Amino acid sequence: MIVRIGSTRLVGDDVGSGIPVVFLHAFPLNRHMWCPQVDELSTIARCISFDWRGFGASDEPGERYSIEDMASDTVRVLDAAGVERAVAVGLSMGGYVALALAELAPERLRGLVLADTKTGADTMQVRQARMDLRDLVARGGVESIVPAQLPRLLSPQAPSELGEWVRDMILEASPRGVRAAALAMAERPDRTHVLQRLACPILGLGGSKDTVTPPDELRAILELLSGSSFTVIEGAGHLSNLEAAPTFNAPLRTFLMALSD
Repeated sequence: MIVRIGSTRLVGDDVGSGIPVVFLHAFPLNRHMWCPQVDELSTIARCISFDWRGFGASDEPGERYSIEDMASDTVRVLDAAGVERAVAVGLSMGGYVALALAELAPERLRGLVLADTKTGADTMQVRQARMDLRDLVARGGVESIVPAQLPRLLSPQAPSELGEWVRDMILEASPRGVRAAALAMAERPDRTHVLQRLACPILGLGGSKDTVTPPDELRAILELLSGSSFTVIEGAGHLSNLEAAPTFNAPLRTFLMALSD
């Protein structure tokens, strides 16, 4: 699937049939991180995934590419696919985009799945770390961030072959894409209020060993909202969909089946 927005190409996949689901990938990976979900769920769902600008096979962004721009790109992808309403599944940065999508176009959502993410803005310390990452990429390229990123994305128990695959996905990103996305995350606002007024069902998922976005914060928010639930993915780190795919897929499948009725 190729979606053209002006002179920019977004590259993605559109697989399966059933309830439409759009998968929004994490930083600094690409749409292929969702392969374990697409492979299993395409029997019950139409699985749409695509690469953000500057990641995977999509064209590079301009100097600035905000979380809101990514949400707008998601709307354009759904339009191109002829999908009026979909379930948005976002992990980490993909979760930030899913929240922005819920604010921009709530009428396009049948459901919302937030995995290993948070609703709040960055602290000053985290914001500075993102700026430091941008500077590091400017000096040393994308490969310079791999040693620090891998331990944050996966738990110490993750298989070495999974680490190698995640490393390869990181290296497929362009320096401009990584730098633009880091700035986009640093500048995003608090969107807790978006969940509080969203009408569609919400599912939260989070790895018990996620040190980047520990699950307790999002779980506490969702427990206060009717029509929402949260599942802890035991033993998984930040990329819980990859480290524990069967455990991640089970509640996601149940959520999608309920929305398909």
